[in-house]
Amino acid sequence: MLQSIISSLNSNKIILASGSPRRKTILQNHVGSPDLIISADTVVMQDNLIFEKPKDRQDAFNMIMRFSGRKHSVCTGVTLLCPATSTVFTGSKVDGYENLLMTQFHETTDVMMAKLSPDIVNAYIDTGESMDKAGGYGIQAIGASIVEGIYGDYYNVMGFPLHKFCKVLLDIYNKK
Repeated sequence: MLQSIISSLNSNKIILASGSPRRKTILQNHVGSPDLIISADTVVMQDNLIFEKPKDRQDAFNMIMRFSGRKHSVCTGVTLLCPATSTVFTGSKVDGYENLLMTQFHETTDVMMAKLSPDIVNAYIDTGESMDKAGGYGIQAIGASIVEGIYGDYYNVMGFPLHKFCKVLLDIYNKK
């Protein structure tokens, strides 16, 4: 999708402002070499409640059991920052930082969790996979086995809405 602007992307230094190894992997596989700062955060929502990373094993258990047999939404907010002198990027000035332009967007993906027994949830938590992920599960590995289906961007459930990110980059670069 980004082939038409890949040479422009390759001439920029892109910085991922995130500690997420999944976001780093997604961007390394799809964006090219690193004046763009990318920041993102993901939460899970259900019944007007927000679920971040579990605090401990019991918190992970409670989250996953709450999702069991039900739909929830995964929402990732993304902020792109670039120097205001950029001839490529558009965006709004950042209050207090007149030398930066900012573009923001979010993506939401619905996830249907399979109906799970407490034994299955405990076995999943025993893998250690749930502790550093919003909602207490990861779709990219063993957690895929407890997800019945999704509607939306798979990569968003992993923690970075790759398709929408590419669309926003195309819009930004095509406005130059």
